[in-house]
Amino acid sequence: LNGPSFDFARAGDYELEPQVRAGVGLYDLLPGMVLAADIDLTRNHTDALPGYGSQQAAIGFEYSLLDGEAVLLRGGVSKNLAGSEGASFHLGLGFRLADVFIDMAAMFTPRIMEIERDAEGGLFELPERAGLSLMIGCQIPLD
Repeated sequence: LNGPSFDFARAGDYELEPQVRAGVGLYDLLPGMVLAADIDLTRNHTDALPGYGSQQAAIGFEYSLLDGEAVLLRGGVSKNLAGSEGASFHLGLGFRLADVFIDMAAMFTPRIMEIERDAEGGLFELPERAGLSLMIGCQIPLD
């Protein structure tokens, strides 16, 4: 909610404008199921990408495949309400063993773009936007 600024030696000051986001989560609608939705209440601007604004809205779910949240399946969809790009789909899988967890996630858009593969004119098709992530973490109780 504040507006921090950063001093860059070559580019001068860089200030982030405040952002406001709200959301709701519904737990245990079905055993092991969580539904969540959130939205940026303000349109977000940045000097790093002149002319680009974002105002994200998203909805998703998490389902515990085993008791004790040892294996979690996640999915959702998000959309930039301030931009012309289409929706993005999100899939994830999480594993928890004692205090160690591993989360894998993928994001892609249904819109396909064609890229020229070689000089012979062959085309290669990819989603317009896509991403993968992997996170490994450990919870350390400090009590």
